[in-house]
Amino acid sequence: MQHSDDKLVQRTLKGDQDAFAVLVEKYRSQIHALAWRKIGDFHIAEDITQEVFLTAYQKLATLTHPDRFANWLYVIANNLCVTWLRKQAAQPQQQSLTSTDLEELSALCYSDYITQQHKDAGKESLRALIENLLGELRESDRTVITLYYLAELSYEEISKLLGVSLSTIKSRLSRARKRLKKHAEAIEHTSNSFRLSVEGSNPNETTSISRRNKMLIDILDAHGQMFSDYHNGRENVEIVEREAGLIDKSSESNCLGPRDYFAEYEDWAEHQKLAMDHATGHVLDIGCAAGRHALYLQEQGHGVLGIDNSSLAIETCQRRGLKNARVMPVAGLSPETGIFDTILMMGRNFGFVGSSIRTRSLLGRFAAMTSDSAKIIVETLDPYQTADPCHLAYHQFNRDHGRMSGQLRLRVHYREYTTQWFDYLFVSKAELEDILEGTAWQVERYIDSANTPTYVAILGKGLRA
Repeated sequence: MQHSDDKLVQRTLKGDQDAFAVLVEKYRSQIHALAWRKIGDFHIAEDITQEVFLTAYQKLATLTHPDRFANWLYVIANNLCVTWLRKQAAQPQQQSLTSTDLEELSALCYSDYITQQHKDAGKESLRALIENLLGELRESDRTVITLYYLAELSYEEISKLLGVSLSTIKSRLSRARKRLKKHAEAIEHTSNSFRLSVEGSNPNETTSISRRNKMLIDILDAHGQMFSDYHNGRENVEIVEREAGLIDKSSESNCLGPRDYFAEYEDWAEHQKLAMDHATGHVLDIGCAAGRHALYLQEQGHGVLGIDNSSLAIETCQRRGLKNARVMPVAGLSPETGIFDTILMMGRNFGFVGSSIRTRSLLGRFAAMTSDSAKIIVETLDPYQTADPCHLAYHQFNRDHGRMSGQLRLRVHYREYTTQWFDYLFVSKAELEDILEGTAWQVERYIDSANTPTYVAILGKGLRA
């Protein structure tokens, strides 16, 4: 059951923190998209996003019209961005290292590192090209096109968020499309697989990609491109980059290469095989990738829906025989998606929850779209089972900045494709149980991997007294 903003605000004011968590989950990506567009730095935009919701929580009692929460939130975000930009403009061009705190220094070093990488590459990527083109738009038009394509909001949702009329939103979007359409040839030259939505007589018309696919889907969909290529017989590897420059390769030797996404049941790790024994009834596979778990359960007679935010991953699943697969982000799940007996988050996909706050919100959503005796099967990794000084230092960095030790910020590279930066969460068993406290879910049992820190947790619904 979905609740209106005004009811969620009223519940929050009465002390229901879960209600505010729902509001955070509902608007976090939109606010981050706005801040990122205005500031131009992903990480700073995340900091501002957190500050937006902290400010909103602290000042919620002053909101006289709770039904206009989204518009109020946008005003807070815009004001914080303007304040940040003014402070930056007032700062001198060069700063003494002794006057720069560690967080600022880390951001500066990382920015310089990425800038140097791009210079060394000798050419501009499609991502940079699109960023430059968006930079030519008016601020109002750029905001609308960012919310429509990157945050995937409807006309009505954008209108509500910005507090302007529906006709104004359509006009701004049309104007921005026409301006970007002039550069379609340059975009196509850079990536043959990219197609920009063009304006037709119907403002919702698109070419090659659906409205719900992100505008930069092809160049950002490194995983999907890798799955598609591997399915077509092309051997490949993915490169995983963690913030601050740590780079690692997923390969066959560490069982995280592309072959692992296509592995047959007999080649799975024992803990993964045992986990499948707990699947019952109608199954939802979140982050289904190339479909190995969904296909196995389908063969066992289960009704399975596989979802992934990669259109190429879903296409690969369908080509491999998965009957029911949809392009859908986790944020799009609701009881309208279906009622399930098992939710599957294998392949360490529990990590995509990103943070403990978001996890609680998602668990509440899962409770509303599952049967009374449902189970969630999650695979994750205990981040503390390491002696690597690089990882231990990163744990400390996270703790110093108010994050969980196993909260990573990553992006994936494959050939010329690169994902956006995203948060990924690894938790110990104790941390998982802390997150579950106060939710509808409880650990029934753990299934440990034989030789790695990876483990599976079987979560049962309705076990608490």
